[in-house]
Amino acid sequence: MLIAAKKDSSTTYIAERLEDVHLQYFQENGKTTEDVHKFFDWTRKSGRGWQYYKQRSQEEIWRSQQMIADGVFNLLKLKEERNLLVSPAFSTWSSYVTKLNNSKEEPNDLAIIVYLERPFGGFGLARMLDRSQQSPNRQVQEDAEKLQTLQLKHWMNHHSDTIRMLNYGNMLDETDTRISIVYKKNFQAKNKK
Repeated sequence: MLIAAKKDSSTTYIAERLEDVHLQYFQENGKTTEDVHKFFDWTRKSGRGWQYYKQRSQEEIWRSQQMIADGVFNLLKLKEERNLLVSPAFSTWSSYVTKLNNSKEEPNDLAIIVYLERPFGGFGLARMLDRSQQSPNRQVQEDAEKLQTLQLKHWMNHHSDTIRMLNYGNMLDETDTRISIVYKKNFQAKNKK
């Protein structure tokens, strides 16, 4: 898979960096060629495969370097991704954010939204999630719905000016109208309780 990733221009950089890091890791830990082959045989037999190992290894490297989520986001150039939720790099990053967050004394279930709103802005992220819900890919739709639910929860908890939030964006724009309607429904449901 690493060979295939190196051939794809969108993943070449990450594949080459990962290859270098793995070689360095194996050398520093005194791993022999036989050890490496045994490991890859395990990944094949366990069904977890190279992608799982690659992601897990990369996350461990970032944690050992004490990289913050924003730094990893920038390293992976996720702001430049046109279809963020489809990107394997996004999957890696979101997994890293989840693990970082869960390692805290008081995990914040909205951490991923806080990080995503930094580069895209609140409504920019909302628009992106709304567009992703229109995707033909069911998994992308589900991921976008989960993130939208988290974002709405974040908005409810941190934006006291509800009228401004309901009127935010361009009401002539179909996406902004959908977002405002969803927010209004969530706001009303929360206030009925």
